[in-house]
Amino acid sequence: MPGPLHVTCQGNNKIDYDRHHNKKRKKKEKEKKKKKKKKKKKKKKKKGNNKIDYGIFSSTATITRREKKRKKRKKKKKKKKKKKKKKKKKKGNNKIDYGIFSSTATITRREKKRKKRKKKKKKKKKKKKKKKKKGNNKIDYGIFSRCGQNHCHHNKKRKKKEKEEEEEEEEEEEEEEEEEEEEEEEEEEEEEEEEEEEEEEEEEEEEEEEEEEEEEEEEEEKEEEEEEEEEEEEEEEEEEEEEEEEEEEEEEEEEEEEEEEEEEEEEEEEEEEEEDEEEEEEEEEEEEEEEEEEEDEEEEEDEEEEEDEDEEEEEDEEEEEDEEEEEEEEEEEEEEEEEEEQKKRIKKKKKKIRKRRRRRRRRRRRRRRRRRRRRRRRRRRRRKMRRKKKRE
Repeated sequence: MPGPLHVTCQGNNKIDYDRHHNKKRKKKEKEKKKKKKKKKKKKKKKKGNNKIDYGIFSSTATITRREKKRKKRKKKKKKKKKKKKKKKKKKGNNKIDYGIFSSTATITRREKKRKKRKKKKKKKKKKKKKKKKKGNNKIDYGIFSRCGQNHCHHNKKRKKKEKEEEEEEEEEEEEEEEEEEEEEEEEEEEEEEEEEEEEEEEEEEEEEEEEEEEEEEEEEEKEEEEEEEEEEEEEEEEEEEEEEEEEEEEEEEEEEEEEEEEEEEEEEEEEEEEEDEEEEEEEEEEEEEEEEEEEDEEEEEDEEEEEDEDEEEEEDEEEEEDEEEEEEEEEEEEEEEEEEEQKKRIKKKKKKIRKRRRRRRRRRRRRRRRRRRRRRRRRRRRRKMRRKKKRE
C-alpha cells in the first residue's frame, strides 16, 4: 500500500479507493477504445483504395486480382495471429490496474484465490479458539470455592467478563463479516468488470469480423465490376473488330469497283485511240480530197469567177455558221467547265483521265479550227487573185 499521503486508501476505506480508481481506469479504457475506433475508420478508408498509382509510366495502373487475393490471405493470417495472442494474454493477464497509488499495480486471479483461502483458514481457526474460550473461561470452584453460591461476587465478575468478551467477539465477527462482504463485493465488481471487458472485446472482435465481411463484400463487388468492365471491353473489342472487318470488306469492294472503272476507262481510252486513228485517217483522206478539189478548182476558176458573188454570199453564210459554231463551242466549253467544277470531287484517277479526254478534245477542236482557218485563208487568197486578174 502507499504512504501516509493517501490516507483515504488505507484500512476499511479500501472499497472507496477501488471505486475511485476503477472510475479513472474505466475512463481511460473508454478513451482508448474511442481512439481505436477512429483509427479503424481511417484504416477502412485506406482499405477501400487498394489502388497503386504508378503515374503515366504504369503499364498496369491498378493491382491485379492475384495480388489482391494474396493480400487478403496475409491479412487473415495476421488477424488470426493477433487473436491468438490476445486470447493468451487474457488467460494470464486478468489484472486490475489501481493506478499510480498502488504499491503493486496489478493483482492476478491466483493471488486473489490464495488470499481467499488464507482468510477462510483464519476464520476457521478463530472459531475453534472461540469455542475453547467459551469452555475454559468457566472456573468451577466446586466444593473448594470460598463461597459456592451463585450470587457470589466472583461469579458476577466472571459473568461480566464473559459477556464483555462475547460482545467483543461478536463485534469482531461482525467486522470480519463486513470485511468479507466488502471483499466479496469487490470481487464481484472485478468479475463484472472483467466480464464487461470480455464482452467489449467480443464486441470489438465481432465488429472487426463485420468490417472484414464488409471489406470482402466490397472487394467482391469490385471484382464483379471489374469483370463486367472486362466483358464490356471484350464486347467493344469484338464490335470494333467486326466494324474493321466491314470496313475492310467495303474497301475491298471499293478497290474492285475502282479496278473495274480503271478497266472501263482503259477500254474507253483504247476506243478513243482507235477513234483518233480513224479521225487521222479521215483527215488524211480529207486532205487528199482537198488537194483534188484544189486541182478541180484551178480548172474551174473561170466558172467560179462567175459564181464569186454567189460564193461571197455563201461565205458570209459560212462565216455566220462559223460564228454560230464558235458560239456553240464556247457554250460547250462553258458546259464542260461546269462539269469540271461538279466533277472536282471525284477521285484523282478519274480527274487525270478526264483531263486527258479534255486535252484530246481541245486538240481536235484546235485542229478543226486551224483547218477551217486555213481553208478560209486559201479561199480569200484565191478570190483576191481572181479579182486582181479581172481588173488587169
